[in-house]
Order: sequence, then C-alpha cells, then structure tokens
Amino acid sequence: MSTSSDSGSSDMPSLREAKRQLARSRFAGAATAAFAAKPYSDVTVDDISRRAGTSRATFYLYYPDKLHALLDCLGEYETGNSELWEKFARIEKKTVASLEDWLESYIELYEKHKVLLGALHQAEAVEPALLDDVVARAKNTVARWQQLGVVSPEVEPEDDLELRVLLFAAQMQRFLYLWISQGLSVNREKAIRTLAEQWYDIIAGARSPARHRE
Repeated sequence: MSTSSDSGSSDMPSLREAKRQLARSRFAGAATAAFAAKPYSDVTVDDISRRAGTSRATFYLYYPDKLHALLDCLGEYETGNSELWEKFARIEKKTVASLEDWLESYIELYEKHKVLLGALHQAEAVEPALLDDVVARAKNTVARWQQLGVVSPEVEPEDDLELRVLLFAAQMQRFLYLWISQGLSVNREKAIRTLAEQWYDIIAGARSPARHRE
C-alpha cells in the first residue's frame, strides 16, 4: 500500500516537469515574437526574457543562449519535416511530378514556420555553430537517398553527391527565405517546378535523357 509520503514524492517530479514545460512554452512564445519583431542579430536575451515576463537569470536556467531558444522553438517544424521525409520514402517512383508534390507540402510547412525559419537563415550567417549543422543535414540527406535507393546509377561515382546536395539545399533555403520570408515576388508553380527539376537532376543524373512527369 502506498503511503501519502510515497504518493507525494512520486507526484513531485511530474509537477516539476509540468512547470518546466510551462516555462519553456512561455519562452518559446516570447522568442517567436522577438524574432518576428527584429532580425536575429538584433534580438537579445533581454528581449526574450522581457517578453516572457521573467529575468535573464531564469532564461539561462533553460537555454545557454538565444540560438538554443530558437532551435527549441523549431521543434514543431522538425516534427513536420520528419513526417515529410516519411512521405518521401513512400513515393514509389521519383519523378519531377512526384518531387513537385513533395515540395508543395514542404513549402506549406515552411510558410507555417516562416518567421522562425527566416530567423534560422539569418542565424546561419552569424552563428559558427550552425555550419556543422548545415553540413550534417547534407550528409544525412545523402545517406537517406542512398538508403532509399533513389540515386540513379547514371550519377557517376566520381561525382561528389554530397557537394551537389549541399549546394542544392543551400540554394533552395536561400531562395525560400527570399521568397517566403522576405516577400520576393515569384510564380509559385514555376518556382516549385524549377526546384523539382534541379532536385531530379541531382538524383537521376544531369545527363538523364528525360525528366518524367508521370
């Protein structure tokens, strides 16, 4: 039989965790608002703390710096991105058309989180710690494609697939930032089509005789 003291001790960690989650949620909302109001480089820990109604000291109990607050805010985006890669894995035949469909879903996800993704893009220019992240994502993408067997034999062994993926990803993220976060005026359908064609060329080989739309 549990004693009242046993019950109290078992409840304490969950109560502590609930308070911690509440505080993180408050900081996430405050950080999102701060990054929406100013460029990443201009946002300070004081800005975020003030919006959260707390002190710098409390902020540092949860995050070592504003970059980690931003990365924490992107948790929902990362979950959505993982779900999209599961969708990518279920595409039976990788064609320009199927890649267009996938990119449409990704762009919708980007639009939903454009404030935070815009801040992340700005952060990549001033936070050296993010450079390793960018390269790691390119490596993971290559590994994922190879695991799924979507890279055509027409992509010659001497081709540096990792470099091509890194260049494509960097160009795409820069373009999406200018288009979605900064309001660059482009034709949506043509933009997605062009991105899909570039992507298809990477996994099928730039010398592929045709880009299948079926």
